[in-house]
Amino acid sequence: ADQAVIAIENVRLFNETKEALERQKASAEILRVISGSLEDTSPVFEAIVASGARLFEAHQVGINVLASDGRVTLKAYHGPNREEFGAYMSGASRQTAGGGLRLKHRLAHFPDVEAGPDVPEQIRGGCRITGTKAIIYAPMLSGGKGIGAIWVGRDRVGPFSDKEITLLQTFADQAVIAIQNARLFGDT
Repeated sequence: ADQAVIAIENVRLFNETKEALERQKASAEILRVISGSLEDTSPVFEAIVASGARLFEAHQVGINVLASDGRVTLKAYHGPNREEFGAYMSGASRQTAGGGLRLKHRLAHFPDVEAGPDVPEQIRGGCRITGTKAIIYAPMLSGGKGIGAIWVGRDRVGPFSDKEITLLQTFADQAVIAIQNARLFGDT
C-alpha cells in the first residue's frame, strides 16, 4: 500500500512537471517569434493561438485588438465557424457589451456561458456560433489602457484552473509586447 501511494504521488509529480515544462516551452517559443517578428504581429498572434489551443485543450482561441476607429478587430483565431464568427465579431466595438468587457482591465471568466447570470448577450451569441460552453478573457493592457484581449473557449462547461488563468495572462502580456514592438518599429 505504501508503495502504491508513492507510485501515485510520483505520477502526479511527473505530470505536474511535464505540464510546467510545456507551458515554459510555449512561452519561450512565443518570445522567440516576437524577437524575429518586430514589424509584424501576425506570426506572434498565430503562435499564441496555436499554443493556447494545445495547452488549454481549447475548442476556440482568439485575439482581438482595438482598432483606431474604436472597433474590435479579430487578429487571430483558432476554432469552428471562422467565417460566421468573424462576421459576428465585426460588429463589436468598445461600447458593446462584449467588446467593452474584453477591453476592461480585468480578467473575465465564464465557466458556463449559457447558465451564467453575468454573461453579456454578445458573448453568449458568439459562443453559440462556435459551440463554446466555457470561456475566459484576459485583457491586453498597454500604458494602463485596454488595447485588446485574448480568449480561450471550451466545448464543455467548467472553470479554468488558476494555472491556466496565469498562463493566459502571460500570453496576453506577450501579445502586448508584440504590438508595442511593431509600433516602435513603425515609428522608427
